[in-house]
Amino acid sequence: MKRLLLALVALLLACGDSTGAKVAVARIVLTASDTALAVSDTSTLNVVAYDAGGQVLTPADGSQTIDHATFTVQPSGSLEISDAHAIALATGPARLTAAVDGFSSTVSFTVAGIAHRADITANQTWHAADNPHFVRRAIHVGPGAVTLTLEPGTQVRFSVAAGLVFDGAQATLKAMGTSASPISLTADSAAVNQANPIKGFWSGVLLSSSQSELHYVVMSDCARDTYLATPYFGACLVLADLSHQDPRPLLQNVTIKDFGITGLLAQDGAGLDPGSASLVITGGGPFYFGGGGLPIFINANEAGTIPATTTLSGNLDNRIRVGTQVGLGDSVVRDGQTWHNLGVP
Repeated sequence: MKRLLLALVALLLACGDSTGAKVAVARIVLTASDTALAVSDTSTLNVVAYDAGGQVLTPADGSQTIDHATFTVQPSGSLEISDAHAIALATGPARLTAAVDGFSSTVSFTVAGIAHRADITANQTWHAADNPHFVRRAIHVGPGAVTLTLEPGTQVRFSVAAGLVFDGAQATLKAMGTSASPISLTADSAAVNQANPIKGFWSGVLLSSSQSELHYVVMSDCARDTYLATPYFGACLVLADLSHQDPRPLLQNVTIKDFGITGLLAQDGAGLDPGSASLVITGGGPFYFGGGGLPIFINANEAGTIPATTTLSGNLDNRIRVGTQVGLGDSVVRDGQTWHNLGVP
Protein backbone atom coordinates (compact mmCIF):
# COMPACT_ATOMS: atom_id res chain seq x y z
CA MET A 1 0.00 0.00 0.00
CA LYS A 2 2.84 2.41 0.80
CA ARG A 3 4.35 1.90 -2.68
CA LEU A 4 0.94 2.55 -4.29
CA LEU A 5 0.46 5.81 -2.34
CA LEU A 6 3.91 6.99 -3.32
CA ALA A 7 3.13 6.28 -6.96
CA LEU A 8 -0.12 8.26 -6.79
CA VAL A 9 1.60 11.19 -5.10
CA ALA A 10 4.25 11.16 -7.81
CA LEU A 11 1.50 11.40 -10.43
CA LEU A 12 -0.21 14.35 -8.71
CA LEU A 13 3.00 16.26 -8.21
CA ALA A 14 4.04 15.69 -11.79
CA CYS A 15 0.82 16.79 -13.42
CA GLY A 16 0.55 20.39 -14.46
CA ASP A 17 -1.20 22.65 -16.89
CA SER A 18 0.48 24.64 -19.65
CA THR A 19 1.64 27.27 -17.12
CA GLY A 20 3.38 24.70 -14.97
CA ALA A 21 0.93 25.06 -12.09
CA LYS A 22 0.11 21.84 -10.27
CA VAL A 23 -3.34 20.54 -11.16
CA ALA A 24 -5.24 17.68 -9.54
CA VAL A 25 -6.65 14.77 -11.49
CA ALA A 26 -10.41 15.12 -12.03
CA ARG A 27 -11.10 11.98 -14.07
CA ILE A 28 -9.36 9.20 -15.97
CA VAL A 29 -10.28 7.25 -19.10
CA LEU A 30 -9.19 3.65 -19.75
CA THR A 31 -9.13 2.51 -23.38
CA ALA A 32 -8.33 -0.82 -25.07
CA SER A 33 -7.23 -1.40 -28.66
CA ASP A 34 -9.66 -4.30 -29.03
CA THR A 35 -12.49 -5.43 -26.78
CA ALA A 36 -13.58 -8.50 -28.78
CA LEU A 37 -10.95 -11.13 -28.06
CA ALA A 38 -10.34 -14.86 -28.21
CA VAL A 39 -8.45 -16.75 -25.52
CA SER A 40 -4.71 -15.84 -25.74
CA ASP A 41 -5.42 -12.64 -27.70
CA THR A 42 -3.88 -9.41 -26.40
CA SER A 43 -5.32 -5.89 -26.25
CA THR A 44 -3.18 -2.78 -25.73
CA LEU A 45 -4.30 -0.57 -22.84
CA ASN A 46 -3.98 3.14 -22.22
CA VAL A 47 -5.01 5.42 -19.35
CA VAL A 48 -5.39 9.18 -19.80
CA ALA A 49 -5.84 11.62 -16.88
CA TYR A 50 -7.76 14.90 -17.21
CA ASP A 51 -8.15 17.97 -15.03
CA ALA A 52 -11.47 19.60 -14.21
CA GLY A 53 -11.29 21.67 -17.40
CA GLY A 54 -10.82 18.62 -19.63
CA GLN A 55 -7.10 19.18 -20.25
CA VAL A 56 -4.87 16.11 -20.51
CA LEU A 57 -2.45 15.73 -17.62
CA THR A 58 0.89 14.05 -18.24
CA PRO A 59 3.45 12.99 -15.63
CA ALA A 60 6.49 15.25 -15.79
CA ASP A 61 8.82 12.46 -14.69
CA GLY A 62 8.56 10.81 -18.11
CA SER A 63 6.34 7.96 -16.97
CA GLN A 64 2.95 7.12 -18.43
CA THR A 65 -0.29 7.61 -16.53
CA ILE A 66 -1.00 3.90 -16.90
CA ASP A 67 2.18 3.20 -14.90
CA HIS A 68 0.42 4.67 -11.85
CA ALA A 69 -2.84 2.76 -12.26
CA THR A 70 -4.07 -0.26 -10.37
CA PHE A 71 -6.33 -2.76 -12.13
CA THR A 72 -9.25 -4.90 -11.05
CA VAL A 73 -10.53 -7.75 -13.23
CA GLN A 74 -14.02 -9.22 -13.00
CA PRO A 75 -14.48 -12.12 -13.00
CA SER A 76 -11.12 -12.91 -11.46
CA GLY A 77 -8.85 -14.88 -13.79
CA SER A 78 -10.58 -13.85 -17.01
CA LEU A 79 -7.84 -11.38 -17.99
CA GLU A 80 -4.16 -11.00 -17.20
CA ILE A 81 -2.64 -7.50 -17.13
CA SER A 82 1.00 -7.25 -18.18
CA ASP A 83 3.01 -4.27 -19.44
CA ALA A 84 -0.03 -2.21 -20.45
CA HIS A 85 -1.68 -5.17 -22.16
CA ALA A 86 -4.72 -7.26 -21.33
CA ILE A 87 -4.38 -10.95 -22.21
CA ALA A 88 -7.58 -13.01 -22.49
CA LEU A 89 -7.47 -16.15 -20.36
CA ALA A 90 -11.05 -17.45 -20.36
CA THR A 91 -14.17 -17.13 -22.48
CA GLY A 92 -17.12 -15.00 -21.45
CA PRO A 93 -17.68 -11.35 -20.54
CA ALA A 94 -14.95 -9.55 -18.59
CA ARG A 95 -14.65 -6.11 -17.00
CA LEU A 96 -11.39 -4.31 -16.43
CA THR A 97 -11.28 -1.29 -14.12
CA ALA A 98 -8.31 1.07 -13.82
CA ALA A 99 -7.98 3.33 -10.78
CA VAL A 100 -5.75 6.39 -10.27
CA ASP A 101 -5.93 8.66 -7.20
CA GLY A 102 -9.47 7.63 -6.34
CA PHE A 103 -10.81 7.93 -9.89
CA SER A 104 -11.71 4.90 -11.99
CA SER A 105 -12.64 3.91 -15.53
CA THR A 106 -13.93 0.57 -16.82
CA VAL A 107 -13.77 -1.26 -20.16
CA SER A 108 -15.89 -4.32 -20.95
CA PHE A 109 -14.51 -7.20 -23.02
CA THR A 110 -16.14 -10.10 -24.80
CA VAL A 111 -13.93 -13.19 -25.00
CA ALA A 112 -15.11 -15.93 -27.36
CA GLY A 113 -13.19 -18.80 -28.91
CA ILE A 114 -9.50 -19.63 -28.85
CA ALA A 115 -6.70 -17.96 -30.82
CA HIS A 116 -3.92 -20.18 -32.18
CA ARG A 117 -0.48 -18.79 -33.04
CA ALA A 118 2.16 -21.36 -32.11
CA ASP A 119 3.36 -24.15 -34.38
CA ILE A 120 1.93 -27.55 -33.43
CA THR A 121 4.61 -30.03 -32.36
CA ALA A 122 2.46 -32.54 -30.43
CA ASN A 123 -0.95 -34.07 -31.06
CA GLN A 124 -3.84 -31.65 -30.59
CA THR A 125 -7.62 -31.79 -30.85
CA TRP A 126 -9.64 -28.68 -31.56
CA HIS A 127 -13.04 -29.08 -29.94
CA ALA A 128 -16.33 -27.73 -31.23
CA ALA A 129 -17.17 -26.68 -27.68
CA ASP A 130 -14.37 -24.08 -27.94
CA ASN A 131 -15.68 -22.51 -31.18
CA PRO A 132 -14.64 -20.43 -32.92
CA HIS A 133 -10.95 -21.25 -33.33
CA PHE A 134 -8.92 -18.36 -34.73
CA VAL A 135 -5.71 -19.05 -36.69
CA ARG A 136 -3.64 -15.87 -36.54
CA ARG A 137 -0.69 -16.87 -38.76
CA ALA A 138 0.65 -19.67 -40.95
CA ILE A 139 0.89 -22.50 -38.40
CA HIS A 140 3.19 -25.43 -39.19
CA VAL A 141 2.36 -28.94 -37.96
CA GLY A 142 5.26 -31.30 -37.25
CA PRO A 143 7.98 -32.36 -37.49
CA GLY A 144 7.34 -36.05 -37.12
CA ALA A 145 4.11 -37.94 -36.55
CA VAL A 146 1.98 -35.07 -35.25
CA THR A 147 -1.80 -35.11 -35.73
CA LEU A 148 -4.24 -32.22 -35.55
CA THR A 149 -7.80 -33.50 -35.12
CA LEU A 150 -10.82 -31.30 -35.79
CA GLU A 151 -14.00 -32.54 -34.13
CA PRO A 152 -17.35 -32.56 -35.96
CA GLY A 153 -18.78 -29.05 -36.00
CA THR A 154 -15.46 -27.29 -35.42
CA GLN A 155 -15.35 -23.73 -36.81
CA VAL A 156 -11.93 -22.34 -37.76
CA ARG A 157 -11.52 -18.70 -38.79
CA PHE A 158 -8.31 -17.49 -40.39
CA SER A 159 -6.63 -14.10 -40.22
CA VAL A 160 -5.32 -12.52 -43.42
CA ALA A 161 -2.65 -14.74 -45.08
CA ALA A 162 -2.95 -17.33 -42.29
CA GLY A 163 -3.08 -21.07 -42.93
CA LEU A 164 -2.29 -24.59 -41.73
CA VAL A 165 0.86 -26.22 -43.12
CA PHE A 166 1.29 -29.96 -42.54
CA ASP A 167 4.85 -30.09 -43.82
CA GLY A 168 6.25 -32.71 -41.44
CA ALA A 169 6.88 -36.12 -43.05
CA GLN A 170 3.98 -37.68 -41.11
CA ALA A 171 2.11 -34.52 -40.12
CA THR A 172 -1.57 -35.39 -40.33
CA LEU A 173 -4.90 -33.58 -40.43
CA LYS A 174 -7.97 -35.49 -39.29
CA ALA A 175 -10.93 -33.25 -40.10
CA MET A 176 -13.78 -35.50 -39.03
CA GLY A 177 -16.95 -33.65 -39.90
CA THR A 178 -20.33 -35.27 -40.41
CA SER A 179 -23.36 -34.41 -42.54
CA ALA A 180 -25.08 -33.07 -39.42
CA SER A 181 -21.99 -31.30 -38.05
CA PRO A 182 -19.69 -30.21 -40.89
CA ILE A 183 -16.37 -28.49 -40.26
CA SER A 184 -15.95 -24.89 -41.43
CA LEU A 185 -12.64 -23.32 -42.46
CA THR A 186 -13.28 -19.70 -43.37
CA ALA A 187 -12.05 -16.11 -43.10
CA ASP A 188 -12.16 -14.12 -39.90
CA SER A 189 -14.73 -11.82 -41.45
CA ALA A 190 -14.23 -9.14 -38.80
CA ALA A 191 -10.87 -8.35 -40.42
CA VAL A 192 -12.10 -8.19 -44.04
CA ASN A 193 -11.71 -4.75 -45.63
CA GLN A 194 -11.12 -3.11 -49.01
CA ALA A 195 -7.39 -3.83 -48.88
CA ASN A 196 -8.05 -7.48 -47.96
CA PRO A 197 -11.33 -8.56 -49.60
CA ILE A 198 -13.04 -11.81 -48.81
CA LYS A 199 -11.95 -13.96 -51.79
CA GLY A 200 -8.38 -15.03 -51.19
CA PHE A 201 -8.36 -13.52 -47.69
CA TRP A 202 -6.46 -16.39 -46.06
CA SER A 203 -3.85 -18.69 -47.56
CA GLY A 204 -5.10 -22.26 -47.25
CA VAL A 205 -4.18 -25.74 -46.00
CA LEU A 206 -1.20 -27.79 -47.20
CA LEU A 207 -1.19 -31.58 -46.78
CA SER A 208 1.82 -33.79 -47.47
CA SER A 209 0.93 -37.23 -46.08
CA SER A 210 -1.50 -39.98 -47.05
CA GLN A 211 -2.67 -40.25 -43.44
CA SER A 212 -4.63 -37.00 -43.71
CA GLU A 213 -8.38 -37.19 -44.26
CA LEU A 214 -11.14 -34.61 -44.61
CA HIS A 215 -14.82 -35.48 -44.18
CA TYR A 216 -17.67 -33.00 -44.56
CA VAL A 217 -15.44 -29.95 -44.64
CA VAL A 218 -16.33 -26.56 -46.14
CA MET A 219 -13.41 -24.29 -47.06
CA SER A 220 -14.10 -20.73 -48.19
CA ASP A 221 -12.39 -17.37 -48.78
CA CYS A 222 -8.92 -18.93 -49.20
CA ALA A 223 -6.30 -19.14 -52.01
CA ARG A 224 -4.29 -15.98 -51.47
CA ASP A 225 -1.20 -15.02 -53.50
CA THR A 226 1.11 -16.63 -50.94
CA TYR A 227 3.32 -19.70 -50.64
CA LEU A 228 2.24 -22.20 -47.99
CA ALA A 229 5.54 -23.91 -48.75
CA THR A 230 7.80 -22.88 -51.61
CA PRO A 231 6.99 -23.29 -54.48
CA TYR A 232 3.35 -24.25 -53.78
CA PHE A 233 1.44 -21.07 -54.55
CA GLY A 234 -2.04 -19.62 -54.23
CA ALA A 235 -4.44 -22.46 -53.45
CA CYS A 236 -7.08 -23.26 -50.82
CA LEU A 237 -6.04 -26.88 -50.55
CA VAL A 238 -2.51 -27.91 -51.52
CA LEU A 239 -1.49 -31.56 -51.89
CA ALA A 240 2.30 -31.53 -51.83
CA ASP A 241 4.91 -34.27 -52.10
CA LEU A 242 7.42 -32.74 -49.69
CA SER A 243 8.81 -36.11 -48.53
CA HIS A 244 8.77 -37.99 -51.87
CA GLN A 245 5.97 -40.33 -50.75
CA ASP A 246 3.37 -39.57 -53.46
CA PRO A 247 0.79 -38.63 -50.81
CA ARG A 248 -2.88 -39.45 -51.34
CA PRO A 249 -5.05 -37.74 -48.68
CA LEU A 250 -8.67 -38.86 -48.44
CA LEU A 251 -11.26 -36.20 -49.32
CA GLN A 252 -14.93 -37.05 -48.85
CA ASN A 253 -17.73 -34.49 -49.05
CA VAL A 254 -15.33 -31.56 -49.22
CA THR A 255 -16.50 -28.20 -50.58
CA ILE A 256 -14.11 -25.42 -51.64
CA LYS A 257 -15.94 -22.21 -52.45
CA ASP A 258 -15.57 -18.46 -52.95
CA PHE A 259 -11.79 -18.74 -53.29
CA GLY A 260 -9.21 -16.46 -54.85
CA ILE A 261 -6.65 -18.06 -57.18
CA THR A 262 -6.89 -21.90 -57.20
CA GLY A 263 -9.21 -24.27 -55.37
CA LEU A 264 -7.17 -27.50 -55.34
CA LEU A 265 -3.47 -27.68 -56.23
CA ALA A 266 -1.93 -31.17 -56.48
CA GLN A 267 1.65 -31.26 -57.70
CA ASP A 268 4.89 -33.26 -57.80
CA GLY A 269 3.33 -36.71 -57.39
CA ALA A 270 0.59 -35.79 -54.92
CA GLY A 271 -2.99 -36.79 -55.64
CA LEU A 272 -6.22 -37.96 -54.02
CA ASP A 273 -6.94 -41.25 -52.27
CA PRO A 274 -9.02 -43.69 -54.39
CA GLY A 275 -11.77 -43.50 -51.76
CA SER A 276 -12.20 -39.77 -52.30
CA ALA A 277 -15.70 -38.70 -53.36
CA SER A 278 -18.14 -35.79 -53.57
CA LEU A 279 -15.67 -32.96 -54.10
CA VAL A 280 -17.32 -29.61 -54.88
CA ILE A 281 -15.36 -26.55 -56.04
CA THR A 282 -17.44 -23.48 -56.78
CA GLY A 283 -17.56 -19.68 -56.83
CA GLY A 284 -13.85 -19.13 -57.41
CA GLY A 285 -12.51 -15.73 -58.46
CA PRO A 286 -12.00 -13.06 -59.30
CA PHE A 287 -9.08 -12.45 -56.99
CA TYR A 288 -8.65 -8.86 -55.82
CA PHE A 289 -6.19 -8.01 -58.62
CA GLY A 290 -8.32 -9.89 -61.18
CA GLY A 291 -8.13 -13.38 -62.59
CA GLY A 292 -7.97 -16.50 -60.48
CA GLY A 293 -10.92 -18.80 -60.01
CA LEU A 294 -9.22 -21.97 -61.32
CA PRO A 295 -10.85 -24.96 -59.59
CA ILE A 296 -8.09 -27.59 -60.05
CA PHE A 297 -4.42 -27.52 -61.07
CA ILE A 298 -2.92 -31.03 -61.07
CA ASN A 299 -0.01 -33.00 -62.54
CA ALA A 300 -0.88 -35.19 -65.52
CA ASN A 301 -0.06 -38.49 -63.80
CA GLU A 302 -2.39 -37.65 -60.90
CA ALA A 303 -5.32 -36.28 -62.95
CA GLY A 304 -6.95 -39.71 -62.77
CA THR A 305 -7.21 -39.41 -58.98
CA ILE A 306 -9.86 -36.68 -59.28
CA PRO A 307 -13.12 -38.37 -58.19
CA ALA A 308 -15.82 -39.01 -60.77
CA THR A 309 -18.27 -37.43 -58.31
CA THR A 310 -16.54 -34.04 -58.50
CA THR A 311 -18.64 -30.94 -59.26
CA LEU A 312 -17.02 -27.81 -60.68
CA SER A 313 -19.29 -24.81 -61.23
CA GLY A 314 -19.50 -21.03 -61.09
CA ASN A 315 -15.74 -20.50 -61.24
CA LEU A 316 -14.19 -17.65 -63.20
CA ASP A 317 -11.81 -20.06 -64.98
CA ASN A 318 -13.96 -23.19 -64.83
CA ARG A 319 -11.58 -25.86 -66.14
CA ILE A 320 -9.03 -28.38 -64.91
CA ARG A 321 -5.48 -27.34 -65.63
CA VAL A 322 -3.30 -30.39 -66.19
CA GLY A 323 0.39 -29.66 -65.93
CA THR A 324 2.98 -28.42 -63.53
CA GLN A 325 3.95 -25.33 -61.65
CA VAL A 326 7.59 -24.37 -62.15
CA GLY A 327 9.83 -26.95 -60.49
CA LEU A 328 7.01 -29.29 -59.46
CA GLY A 329 7.16 -32.56 -61.35
CA ASP A 330 6.39 -32.92 -65.04
CA SER A 331 3.51 -33.47 -67.47
CA VAL A 332 4.09 -37.17 -68.17
CA VAL A 333 1.39 -39.81 -67.65
CA ARG A 334 3.22 -42.85 -66.23
CA ASP A 335 0.38 -44.92 -64.79
CA GLY A 336 -2.74 -46.34 -66.43
CA GLN A 337 -5.75 -44.29 -65.37
CA THR A 338 -9.11 -42.83 -66.35
CA TRP A 339 -9.75 -39.12 -66.66
CA HIS A 340 -13.41 -38.65 -65.77
CA ASN A 341 -15.76 -36.40 -67.71
CA LEU A 342 -16.61 -33.71 -65.18
CA GLY A 343 -18.38 -31.45 -67.65
CA VAL A 344 -15.51 -28.97 -67.96
CA PRO A 345 -12.48 -28.89 -70.24
